Amino acid sequence: MRHRLAPVAAAALLLAVPASARPAAPALTASQTQVDTLLGILFPIDRLLQLNLAAWQEELAATFDADPALVAREKAAPGLRARVIEAGLAEVRDAYGGELPVMARELRPIYAELTPADADTLIAFFRTPTGAKLVAQMHAGVAQSASLTVRGVADDGRRKALASLEPSDVPALKAFAATPASARARAMAPRIAEVSDRHITAVTKRLETAVPAARARALATPSTRTTDQKASGQ
Repeated sequence: MRHRLAPVAAAALLLAVPASARPAAPALTASQTQVDTLLGILFPIDRLLQLNLAAWQEELAATFDADPALVAREKAAPGLRARVIEAGLAEVRDAYGGELPVMARELRPIYAELTPADADTLIAFFRTPTGAKLVAQMHAGVAQSASLTVRGVADDGRRKALASLEPSDVPALKAFAATPASARARAMAPRIAEVSDRHITAVTKRLETAVPAARARALATPSTRTTDQKASGQ
């Protein structure tokens, strides 16, 4: 089975370009409210969980439908397909539901290094039509990616985000790129990406065994076997 990866911190991936130098540590740091707001915009846990569940549901359904033997069993025992898919989704829900909040906690102190002014600039930009579109398209591009690597998924998301830009977006993007907040965000991006990569790699490795095992259990449940046996006259 091809394993999809999670959409992660959109700003980190979108802004993860080489920085000439890391800005000096700010004298003042962002407030808890500002950090909460930024995480809510750039790392919306509920939204990311739903995107992952949707991607995995599509993957699990396609895998089931590509197996003629399973399709035949579904015809003989209606509901088998739904049970198998839900068994896999339960593992995905558990894995990402546990990992995403941990990721958010690790991202928090990184975002907290922003100055209050830089945090306000980032919040304001990502609330503009241009900024909001970049984040939304980044998440969509990651969810739709067929890449099997974290970097490849990130690149797909970034390409989709940048491809969504129109001439009317350029002034806002250029203005933001010239701000100290943009420079600080670019400097932070590799650290944010490292957190994201580490957790997503761990989740993906877990699901490589957990999802097939859950699928096998669903296919071997007594109710499923009994229904199949009755249908075949055994």
